[in-house]
This record gives sequence, structure tokens and C-alpha cells, in this order.
Amino acid sequence: MALFTALVVMIHSFRHTVELWVRQTVSGDLFVTTKMGQVNRFSFTNPKTIVAELKRMDAGVDYVPSRRYQMNYGDFPYEFEAMGMETFLKHGGFVWLQGDPQQTRPLLVQGEGVLISEVFATRTGLGLGDLFRTQIEGSRIELPVVGIIRDYRTDGGVVFYSWTHFKERFHDPQWSGVRFFFRDRTPEVESRVSALRNAIIQRWGDTLDMVSGKDLRESVLRIFDETFAITTVLLLIALAVAGLGITTTRTVMVLERTRQLNTLYAVGGSLRQIRAMIFWAASFLAVAGELEGLSCGFILY
Repeated sequence: MALFTALVVMIHSFRHTVELWVRQTVSGDLFVTTKMGQVNRFSFTNPKTIVAELKRMDAGVDYVPSRRYQMNYGDFPYEFEAMGMETFLKHGGFVWLQGDPQQTRPLLVQGEGVLISEVFATRTGLGLGDLFRTQIEGSRIELPVVGIIRDYRTDGGVVFYSWTHFKERFHDPQWSGVRFFFRDRTPEVESRVSALRNAIIQRWGDTLDMVSGKDLRESVLRIFDETFAITTVLLLIALAVAGLGITTTRTVMVLERTRQLNTLYAVGGSLRQIRAMIFWAASFLAVAGELEGLSCGFILY
């Protein structure tokens, strides 16, 4: 019971954090990337002609450009993402671990530092105020760490920086992807997302990959639930085995007390009284064990 409680609380807490991350960091109404972008790890950028036309699309949207670089910090793989920070922070956010969000957001918008994920901080030893250093396409990057966040990507750690200031200070990273946010948050957003997707398909056919933000977020949470479904089954099996163990133990205890119970019956105790005594003793043992297990489970968590 203690193990069951600890794992259930852990999984529920973990899912709540993932759900918060999905709502904030994976925010956006429509995600557009290069063809097979996920497969080729966003190594290629969108043609400038397509980028120019995407910027001119009058659909009542704000856009957040991004460029992802697959990097290594020593032997540790991570992802460096330059993104339109100011627009993103108007519509989305991060799950903060270290750093004051109110003080850090202006620094991010002004390009005064980078955000790093908890995994990246743990693996590299970098903390708030430390200098993050790397080399990207001929540009030497040296920026302070202004915040540490949670991020659940499976490609290692992640480092975020302002796309605009990356272009100003280093070089033009171009676009490997863009996410669109509709300014008017009406109930018809999904139909407008579909209309925008169709408009992009009509112009560029299948040269771009697209996914709606709603579908992407549901996919992430579905993968999470499927991953931990086996854990739930194993926990239920463990409880069933534990229940059988308790039943067997109580049966053995009754058998060991056969002489005592026969004596009680012989001196006038009824079968009903003997059954009640066994029942309440078993109930007390089960309830006490469950309460103790619940307490220990929360302590273990």
C-alpha cells in the first residue's frame, strides 16, 4: 500500500507538471515546419520566399519564428532554440524552477541571457549567472544563464534564446519552424486554424509540415498516459498479490487458533460470535495496514 500510494502520487504529480508544460511551453494554434522537419532534426530551413509570404499572411495571427540547432555540450546532446521570445511570452510561457519570472522575462525579450532546462543544468553544472558558451555556424555565443525551467523533450537538454537578438548579435538563423497564435481567442479558433492550414496548403502544397496546437498537445499527453499505463497495471497486480497474501495470512492464523476457537465454542460461544471475532480482527488488521501504508506512501513520495 505504501509503494502503491507513493507511485500513484508521483505519477499524478508528474502528469500535472507535464500538462502545465504542454499548456504553456507547447502553446500555439498552428505549428509549421519544413518538410520532414522532425525526422531530419530541423537541419534545414524554410526558403526565404515562403518565409516572406508567411509573414504577410493576413489571418489575424501573431507568429513566433524558431530555429533549432542540435548541439553537444561535451558528450551531452542538447537543443539550442532561437525563438521569437517577445511574442511567445505574450501567448505562452515556461514552467519556472529558478529565477524570478517577473525579472527574467524582460531580460529574455532584450536578449540579455538564455534559459536552460533542468536536465541541461543538472548534466552541465550550469546555474543562474553562469556563462553559457557554444559555437553555432561560425558565431561564438557567450551569454549568462538567467533562468532554469522544466522541459520534457526527449532529445536531452534545451537552451532558449531570443531569435531577434540572435539575428542582431550573431547571424541570421533563418526559420526552421514557426508557430501561429490567433489574437482573437473566440470559440471558433479551431475552424480558423483549419482555414489557415488550408490556405497554406493551397499556396505551398505538401512542401511544409503542419500540426494544430490542440492535436500536438493531445498527442503529448496521450503518449504520457500510454507510457505509464503499464505502471498502473503492475500496481494493480501488486495490490491483488498483496490481498492474496493477507488472505492467506489470516487463514493460517485462524487454523493456528483452532484449539482456542474450539474451546470458546465448547464453553458456550456461538458460531456467530466466533465468526464476528475473526471478521473484526481481520478488518482491524486490514484498516490499520492501509492507514499505515497510506502514511508511509506520502512519506516515501
